[in-house]
Amino acid sequence: MDLRRWYLVAVGLFCGGLILGLLLPGGTADEIKQTFQNIAGDASSSSGLALFFLLLTNNAMAVSVSFFFSPLFLVVPVAAIVMNGAMITLVSRLALENHSLAFLAAGILPHGIIEIPAFLLAQAAALNFGFALMRALFRNDRRAEVGPALRTSLRWLGVALLLLIPAAFIEAFITPLFISIFS
Repeated sequence: MDLRRWYLVAVGLFCGGLILGLLLPGGTADEIKQTFQNIAGDASSSSGLALFFLLLTNNAMAVSVSFFFSPLFLVVPVAAIVMNGAMITLVSRLALENHSLAFLAAGILPHGIIEIPAFLLAQAAALNFGFALMRALFRNDRRAEVGPALRTSLRWLGVALLLLIPAAFIEAFITPLFISIFS
């Protein structure tokens, strides 16, 4: 399967995660709220360049770990995609309890326009590589596909990592300005 199809699989899983976030009970949202308050406390102590590097490092590590653990039956990238979709829905539910839709859009859209497709691209690369390697383990005639799949996947993972740079910059410097306008 080529990377475009894996990207569509990633988008489908992400949409499934968005729906899952709607179906989770309110208590889950409260637990997430507490977790985010703890994270926000750590992130709020960082600003500007420190926040940029914190966000970039966190996102780069997340997609890299997912990529390198993808051969374990694709569990890590699938879980990462679904959980990220669910988290966006849960965070959106929490934000809309106390803020407007404009506030929510200001908090997600500026950096999310780049970050979400980059994340999905990295996960598609992980799925592509993991599936090729798993298939080669079970079918000897597929072993020749691993090298090309790895090269293609690493190239697209690199593109995704590069896209995370402007996304982190926007999230650190521009998103807070938009949020302050709508809060």
